[in-house]
Amino acid sequence: MIAACKATHADSVHPGYGFLSEKRAFARACASAGILFIGPPPEAIEEMGEKTRARRKVIEAESRSCPG
Repeated sequence: MIAACKATHADSVHPGYGFLSEKRAFARACASAGILFIGPPPEAIEEMGEKTRARRKVIEAESRSCPG
């Protein structure tokens, strides 16, 4: 995919849904190649990859944004 972006002079890539959108290594490879990854940052992909940790993050975010 990176080679295709370079060959076509694409400056960004949207990974769609599923396989590539869930690969933090792909998001990092895009960044390393100077290609904008249209999607979450690699750190978010990693956090959301494990359900228990993802739920915890959502609960933390809700408690910060919804006082009371």
